[in-house]
Amino acid sequence: LLEAIANKYDVSIPQVLIQWATRRGVMVLPASRNPSHQSSNLKSYHFTLTEEELASIDALDGKPPQQLLKERDTNEVDIQFTNRADGPVDVFWVDHNEDHVHVGSMPKPGETLSITSYHGHSFVFKKSDASLLNRHRVDKSYGSKQNHEIEDRSEEL
Repeated sequence: LLEAIANKYDVSIPQVLIQWATRRGVMVLPASRNPSHQSSNLKSYHFTLTEEELASIDALDGKPPQQLLKERDTNEVDIQFTNRADGPVDVFWVDHNEDHVHVGSMPKPGETLSITSYHGHSFVFKKSDASLLNRHRVDKSYGSKQNHEIEDRSEEL
């Protein structure tokens, strides 16, 4: 749909979305250091979407059409972490350089964080003072959907 609308007006999909959002009362702050992108963003107002096109975009559900969905990677795992510690828990993915990349937080005991990761990926869990609380390595042999409770195991690490 978005591609068809963009082709109709000879504009880009981002230009269509900028106009749609502003016409729907959303303040859009497109940012770019690239002069070409800046110029393109400003041209989002050089055409006018019809009411029917606006309504069609409103009706999109945010999911790609089935034919565009890629086949699921066999190493992909959907994980839900549950905070079973006494306080807030920050979740970090451990990259190939052993750097910790923040991927989310569970501010209170009982809260969950759902992510999609891959077999072999490692995560560390830290308390609010940045001290290590727990570790987890993704193992696809436990299934493609997993639940893990994160407890304070700092004494064992």
